[in-house]
Amino acid sequence: MERPKVRFVPIKSDDQLDMQSLHRVRERWIRRRAAVVNQIRSLLLERGLTVRTGRKHLVAALPGILEDADSDLSGPLRVLLAQLQCEMKQLQSQIEEVDAVVVRASVQSDACQCLEAIPGIGPLTATAIVSAIGNGAEFNKGRGFAAWLGLVPAQYSERVLSV
Repeated sequence: MERPKVRFVPIKSDDQLDMQSLHRVRERWIRRRAAVVNQIRSLLLERGLTVRTGRKHLVAALPGILEDADSDLSGPLRVLLAQLQCEMKQLQSQIEEVDAVVVRASVQSDACQCLEAIPGIGPLTATAIVSAIGNGAEFNKGRGFAAWLGLVPAQYSERVLSV
């Protein structure tokens, strides 16, 4: 009680912890998928083959590149690119599975359904918010929640006077 302005964090339920774990693992898989896509693009670029930026463009172009017998790709590089393509597909599959779990959890949660009524908030954002703050009882006002998200300036910001 020596610090009256310190807010205590409520203990999270097992469901909240599970959902936060899903979001963390999903984010790691997305970063890994982006790294694989960038590595494939760079390997192709080293051989003079350019592919438009974006995962969907690479997914569409890669099968044709691997099957093109006239390209200067060596056998070992084709095998490596095919393995990276498999890794990319596996990561995509894992991400889609987690997305399905998140959507199911969102449908079953009344709090998530209320949040999804707000334009721009979907199942991923709703489940992330509910798993992070629960029912939001630790916020006295909506402004406190907005400040927690970083959407409003600090209450006592320093004013700069121009001379």
